[in-house]
Amino acid sequence: MSAAQSFYQRLGVPADATLAEIKTAFRKLAKEAHPDSGNVSDGGERFRRLTEAYETLSDAARRAEYDASLAAPEASKTRSSKSPEPIRCKRCKEITAQPRYLVYWRVWSIVFLSMKEPVQGIFCSRCASVESIRASVFTGLFGWWSVHGLINTPLSLISNAFGGKNFPDVEEKLLFQNLIAFIYRNDIRIAGGLAGRLMNASDQAIRNAVSDIIPTLRSQGASIAKLKDPWNFDGRGFAAGLLSLVLPPLALFVWINYDTSAPYNTGSYSNPSAPIPINPAGRGDVLEDGVLLGGHH
Repeated sequence: MSAAQSFYQRLGVPADATLAEIKTAFRKLAKEAHPDSGNVSDGGERFRRLTEAYETLSDAARRAEYDASLAAPEASKTRSSKSPEPIRCKRCKEITAQPRYLVYWRVWSIVFLSMKEPVQGIFCSRCASVESIRASVFTGLFGWWSVHGLINTPLSLISNAFGGKNFPDVEEKLLFQNLIAFIYRNDIRIAGGLAGRLMNASDQAIRNAVSDIIPTLRSQGASIAKLKDPWNFDGRGFAAGLLSLVLPPLALFVWINYDTSAPYNTGSYSNPSAPIPINPAGRGDVLEDGVLLGGHH
């Protein structure tokens, strides 16, 4: 197994693989590569590489950092690149000027089992809203039905409602990658806007690189001003998360407390306040709508 292989290639899964797919692939390959299997001649080197890949890709935060390193190399390396590619949204595959790496959570539960799975990747703002809604609706429908689900579900829905988990340091790397890419594409307006966003980046290497780039952009007539932020408050995602948090427990409460013992009205009187006719006849007579039937006189 080549050291140059990506973690995804080591496990034989695509870059957008789910956590379940990653776990399944690792278990299968680990059985083959484990030093105790009796068929290993590399001293367990392949197993160690598989484990390294799995430990990174199975952790949401570490996977975010790794994905960003693949999409956006370090500032020094990116600057020497001949023709870097702009970042594309994981879902729609379109170029997005201001991408964001996000993690949403899906939870499903049954009796004593509760599974919490991340839905993560680089998204544009439009697709991020869609993923937030889908994850929240799924969790609202299937997440409540176990003891652990009663904990995992509300926490996940609250996170989804407020835009999921994002990583500011990863976002800076993605924006810097786009800055260089749009310079090479000669789109000076967007490049200038990205430079404006990154002037005060927390990553000093990125901040220094942007400082070197800005004079060149200005000489070409670029305005160094921040682009309009597409990541405003997502009302649809917030509503989906809130409704998924409130409606299922409320519906269950109403169902449990619904009183099915409503009084049964055997009469057919149009006026409920009118006195009920009294049967003046014997025990074998029946009154129907005030008319004596079947009586014995």
